[in-house]
Amino acid sequence: MLVTERDEPGWHSMFIATSIRSTWYILEVHPAGHVATAANEAEKASPVKLIQMQPFGAFGRLYLGGTESNIREGAQAAIAALESIEGRENKP
Repeated sequence: MLVTERDEPGWHSMFIATSIRSTWYILEVHPAGHVATAANEAEKASPVKLIQMQPFGAFGRLYLGGTESNIREGAQAAIAALESIEGRENKP
């Protein structure tokens, strides 16, 4: 099992390689509503499977599945979308 974590202000992500052909990606963001933007961009950029999305509560969570290369491509698009959001700083 491969686990890679990355922490940035406002979001946290993790790759979990569950087997040779399946990888899960978990992204946690604050505020929760931004997870919908991240999911949209990930799906547009790569043929990932949207396992679950929780756009409400204290933190939004996004669960993607697919091959590791597809997950990495989708995750890069999701993170780029989050980094491009402008506005005042949000303190969790």
